[in-house]
Amino acid sequence: MHFNRLSVENFGPFPSVDIDLSSTRVNIITGDNGSGKTQLFGAFSSAIAGRRGMHFNKSGTGPSSIKAELGDGDYREEVRITARLDGNAVRVTPDARHIAGAPRAKLLQDAFKDMLLLPQGSTLAFDRNSFPVKMSAAEVVKLTELVPAALKVNQHWQSFLKSGVLQDEMLSTSTGQIAQLLQAYFRRRKSPVNAPLLIDDYLSKADMYWQEFASTLILDLAQTEQIILFTNRRIDIPGANTIVLTRQEPEHQSLTYFHESYTRSPRTSAMSEKPKYVRGNPYPAVESKVCEFKEVKGERPLDSIKSLVDQYVVAFLNAGVEQQGKIVWGVRDKDRTIQGVSLTAFECDELKRVVTEKLMQIKPPIAPTMYGVKLIEVSDGTESIRDLYLLEIQVPSVQSRFLHATGRDEVYVKTDAGKRKLNAIELQLELLRRHGLKGQ
Repeated sequence: MHFNRLSVENFGPFPSVDIDLSSTRVNIITGDNGSGKTQLFGAFSSAIAGRRGMHFNKSGTGPSSIKAELGDGDYREEVRITARLDGNAVRVTPDARHIAGAPRAKLLQDAFKDMLLLPQGSTLAFDRNSFPVKMSAAEVVKLTELVPAALKVNQHWQSFLKSGVLQDEMLSTSTGQIAQLLQAYFRRRKSPVNAPLLIDDYLSKADMYWQEFASTLILDLAQTEQIILFTNRRIDIPGANTIVLTRQEPEHQSLTYFHESYTRSPRTSAMSEKPKYVRGNPYPAVESKVCEFKEVKGERPLDSIKSLVDQYVVAFLNAGVEQQGKIVWGVRDKDRTIQGVSLTAFECDELKRVVTEKLMQIKPPIAPTMYGVKLIEVSDGTESIRDLYLLEIQVPSVQSRFLHATGRDEVYVKTDAGKRKLNAIELQLELLRRHGLKGQ
């Protein structure tokens, strides 16, 4: 089963977009941050999930529609989802029609189920029991039986095994993304169903070495399945169809947006695990020089975060030692109580764009792909609370003899109490210290 075509109107930042996916098994959808990649990813999933995959901005332009044509051999089916404002309520109308080949009742839902998506920063769309992150040596050997002969002798596969990543619970972002891809790979190799694999934020933190290994896995899967990758990086995969998105100007506000929590569907076994971030509970780490908590007050969380995010990131970058930093919005710093940040689906999309733009203004610049910007759902102890998140900004480890500054040329350093803006004298003394010189 695969997507032949996707057409949307008034969805996310798009007034309209039409994508032909029939020419190749591997499709790469790329564009700068804020160009709408995640929202387009959401349009694919909403075509399957219907209303569960949608969130609404009643002041946005409507009606909204998603039309997807799917195929499997000689069978073709068209799915259309329409959302329109009716008074103060949003009505969503699903419609599917058989186009060609023998009719197959509920083919779409039965074929995809949980196997469609590999969401950004999460393995929840897959059964952890089919590929536990921490594995014994015997389990690793058993899994390698599913690997084709050509991949077993691949130097990347051998390096991956020797790295011990599969036996380690504490994965880095880069190796964690590779482990997620391997999880999808092994599960699909054991399944008789061929369903598209959609990956949002594809290998955003992986270096070129692991990208080459991931491409090997993708090409092997593509022999039988369709792959659709969403990324802001240049990815070279032989024979792939690349689609470049550009930011809509002026920015378009639609009636319908992607509700990202759908990719963490409660249908999956991983959701039976105890929720990690529960409102009112303490955050599982303590505040330190490498971890900063920020409580969001007031009715405009976007403005609050926008006004401070580059200052705290610059402070972490100016640590002067090789250490990663993390800023978490939605946690009360005096007792590390999880409160969350209230954000609609539209505000989530806008937040990512705003934060990315602020970080790109930092001088000297750091590649946007080096940062981690994650929205993490907050639960009530049983299920996720709608529109309540933690915002986590991961700052890369940078050791430089120079000092970083915000777009307003302000220089901050990290302190135990938060951050401190350097005045002209302090700035000069800090530069002298970094260069091993004493002030006169």
